[in-house]
Amino acid sequence: MKSLILAILILTPATAAHGDVYKCLDAQEHATYQATSCPAGSRSVPIDQRYSSVLPLALPAPEAKALAARQSEEVRAHAVRNRRIGKTLKALKAKARRCKALKAKYFDLQNRNLTPASGGAIDMNLVRQMTEACSS
Repeated sequence: MKSLILAILILTPATAAHGDVYKCLDAQEHATYQATSCPAGSRSVPIDQRYSSVLPLALPAPEAKALAARQSEEVRAHAVRNRRIGKTLKALKAKARRCKALKAKYFDLQNRNLTPASGGAIDMNLVRQMTEACSS
C-alpha cells in the first residue's frame, strides 16, 4: 500500500503537489518563506521551484489521521497475534516437558521391573497419560 502511494506521488507532476510559496525579504534582507503573500514593508522574490521535491511536506490532516489509525490498528493486530502465538508456544513447550517427564518415568519403571503383578494398572495409566501428553 505504501509503495502504491509513493508511486502515485512520484508520478504526479510537481505543479500539482505544490501550493504557492512566497519568499519575502524585509528591510535587512532577511528571507522568510510562507504560504501567504508578503506583508507590507517586505518585498516578494520569485522562487525557482523546478528542483523542489514532488512529495508534499506533510499529509493533509484527515489523511494523516486515517493513516495513523490504520497503523495503530495494525500494531494492535500484530500484538494480539503475537500474544496468541506466545501462549500457543508456551502450551506446546509445557506439553513437551510433560511428555518427556512421563516417558522418563515409564522407562525408569520398565528398567527397574516395577510393573505390578495385578496386570500393570499403573503402567496402563502411565501409558494413557503419555498418549495424551505426547500426541501431536
